[in-house]
Amino acid sequence: MSTKKSIRLADKTHALCVLSNTSKSVTINWSASINQIAERYDYMLSKALPGLSKGEKMAFCDMYNGHILNDNLDWELKTMDFRVSECIKYQPFEHLLEDISVDDFYKKCKKFTMIEKLAILDMVQKFWNQTNIKQQRLEEMAGQLESIKNIEGLF
Repeated sequence: MSTKKSIRLADKTHALCVLSNTSKSVTINWSASINQIAERYDYMLSKALPGLSKGEKMAFCDMYNGHILNDNLDWELKTMDFRVSECIKYQPFEHLLEDISVDDFYKKCKKFTMIEKLAILDMVQKFWNQTNIKQQRLEEMAGQLESIKNIEGLF
C-alpha cells in the first residue's frame, strides 16, 4: 500500500535522490528514488544488526525508553557506550540478560561498529514507535466508542 504525501526535501536528500535515480528518462522519479533509498537503508540496517539475544534487545529498548534521539547522529552513536555504562549503574536491567553478565554485555557493546550501533538505534526506534502506534490506535478507538455512546444517547 502506498501513501501520497507532499514533502520538502533537504538539500542532502535532494542530492541523494538525484544520484540514486535509476530512471532511464531525464526526469527524476522522486517517489521511486526516495523509496529506493528507504529500502536500501532498511536492508542495510537489517543486515548490520549484531547478533543479540531477545534479552539484550530488550535491554537496549529499556535503556532508550523515553529518549528522543539527538539530531546529531554521530554524537548519538559515539555516546552509546556511555549510555550503556550509565544504565548499568542507575537502571538495573540484568534481569533482561539471559546468558551474559552485565560486564560482558558492556564489553560486547564497546566492540560494536558505528553501523551496528545505528542498526541498534533503528531497532529501538521501531520497537517504541510500534508501541506508540498501538497506543494511539487504542486511544482513537476509545474516542470512537465514546462518540457512539454519545450518539446512542440522542435516541
